[in-house]
Amino acid sequence: MPYRLLIIFVFCCFTNTLFSQSDWNAITVVGNKTELKSISKSKLKRIFKGYESRWNNDNEIIVVLHSSKSPTCEIMAQTIFGSSMKTVKRYWLNLVFQGRANPPVFLDDNLEILNYVKSHPGAIGILVNYSGATEYQINLE
Repeated sequence: MPYRLLIIFVFCCFTNTLFSQSDWNAITVVGNKTELKSISKSKLKRIFKGYESRWNNDNEIIVVLHSSKSPTCEIMAQTIFGSSMKTVKRYWLNLVFQGRANPPVFLDDNLEILNYVKSHPGAIGILVNYSGATEYQINLE
């Protein structure tokens, strides 16, 4: 019996480590009129968690996230939030209902996110596993 518990414990630790790792190499940050050339991971997390609402140029920050329909939403959720997409949606719902932040824009794929960011000054989004080049890219520090 104790061996079963040990095996279950080891399995849970292994799978949690396996599936909860962030993948910063898969992330491309894009922004429009943010005046940022580069951004630290901690600053990016603060923005995507709704702790900041305005850029230094006084534009409103518009957070653009992958929707749960996106096949890469879990990569985004784990990397930026350290949790599942379901938890990210609950987190933002809570912030919005408390009046502490404007709701993020949820879009289904990289192309939709890139097009939205291009047409909305102040918008910032995450592209996952994006291989193209864009003038809207913000480098990660």
